[in-house]
Amino acid sequence: TLKDIVIGRTCGGTALKPDGNMELRTRDSVSLVSCHRVHVTGCHFTGNGDDTIGIKNHYALNRKWSCKDILLEDRVFETGCNALQLGSETAGDFTNIAFRNITIRRAMRAALGVTSNDGGHMRDVRFKDIRIAGAATPIFLAVTDCLRTGKPGVTVGSISGVTFKNIEIRDGRSGWHGRP
Repeated sequence: TLKDIVIGRTCGGTALKPDGNMELRTRDSVSLVSCHRVHVTGCHFTGNGDDTIGIKNHYALNRKWSCKDILLEDRVFETGCNALQLGSETAGDFTNIAFRNITIRRAMRAALGVTSNDGGHMRDVRFKDIRIAGAATPIFLAVTDCLRTGKPGVTVGSISGVTFKNIEIRDGRSGWHGRP
């Protein structure tokens, strides 16, 4: 589990260009898997064919892992898939996840996606000051019964306490399936 991480314009490395822009064609730009106390700020992600930001957890090492206390802010996204995606891998719980001051210029699937598929519970998820343009599905929430843990007796998860404040949506576009 990653803890106390800050990803921003000064992080350098192989993932981010020196100007803070990142371009990936076939993978998530950033996957935060089973992370606690993470702050991602000031990055621009464009040209991506998969999710821009994926926050997920799975049933690794035969135990549930959680995601909590994550803040993503001051960002610009363009993607051929989902811009901000909580899930699809959701064996553990998600709490205190915040997105603020974000511009999404294209999302060929969901701009804001929250899915519980594997028994995890999502609570206290906040979206504030988000500008969305060119999204096939501006906001997508779903609870399914995939239950991919390998553990017997797992029950369907839940989504509660999700808030949307000051969300601007314009210019819907056809997505992967040719419809918004």
